[in-house]
Amino acid sequence: MEEAIRIDRELAEAAPDRYRHDLAASLNGLGLNLRALGRIQEALDATEEAVAHLRELAEAEPNRHRPTLADSLHNLGAILEDAHYVEGALRAYHEALTVWKACAEQDPQLHGASYRHALSNLRKRWTVSAATMMQQHSRLTR
Repeated sequence: MEEAIRIDRELAEAAPDRYRHDLAASLNGLGLNLRALGRIQEALDATEEAVAHLRELAEAEPNRHRPTLADSLHNLGAILEDAHYVEGALRAYHEALTVWKACAEQDPQLHGASYRHALSNLRKRWTVSAATMMQQHSRLTR
């Protein structure tokens, strides 16, 4: 996978309009693989870079890049959650939800289900995270 990233970087440097999305997708995939291996910091680094590229791409071409940005933000949230960065994870999940909402407003048939799934995911995460934060707070105040 790292060889593919190296090649994608070279292509993206030579022709960013054509290959930068591919680089971001490869970095996102690398982040997922590293997460599965328990290499959380490396997964976080790769996914944060993917999200940075996708934010810029989505600014220029929202209809094309927003869905991939939303997926990558969700993955970032999961990695942050694995790393016990609850607030960062919630921010990433919330941003993913916001992006999915924009996608669903543009094309409800294509993106409505993804938006509803992201909304449900954030509700579940918020409930669990709020309970976790309350437990941590009560331990600190004893």
